[in-house]
Amino acid sequence: VIACLCILKTELRIEAYGELVPVDRVFIFAPEDGTIEQVNVSDGSNVAADEAICVLSNEDLEVQLERLEGELSETTARLAAIAALKGQPNAGPQAMLFSAEQLELEERSKSLTQQILIMERRTAALTLTAKMNGRVYGDRLPELFTNRPVLRGQFLFEVANPNLSLIHI
Repeated sequence: VIACLCILKTELRIEAYGELVPVDRVFIFAPEDGTIEQVNVSDGSNVAADEAICVLSNEDLEVQLERLEGELSETTARLAAIAALKGQPNAGPQAMLFSAEQLELEERSKSLTQQILIMERRTAALTLTAKMNGRVYGDRLPELFTNRPVLRGQFLFEVANPNLSLIHI
């Protein structure tokens, strides 16, 4: 029996299911919690690198940014007031207190400026762009996504270059 199996040649067939997908592809996820305000593409749309695909909004980020900007304005105004008081000839012993408060406010101003820069970067990231030239894949994107809430890390789109070789999954 073993000799027959070695001598006889038969065709071996294995069935498998899968799909062909482009090798060069990028998945786009929500960078923050928010609501999708605008979808600029539809399924099968060709996009260029850095082209805006959709825009999210996050009211919490906007409120935090406004709060930080208000605190920075308040701190800047207080610094200006201290500088004016220190410049008076009769400031006397209070000048030392003003100097200490001024140093504290200057550090607070630096911290608030850094926080504002971080919030501005997070807000700018709400405009999702294509990371490569390619085609957008998804089903009924504008209809399903517009005004829809999304969570940070949630899959939104796939952009792939259909002209490159395909892999079988």
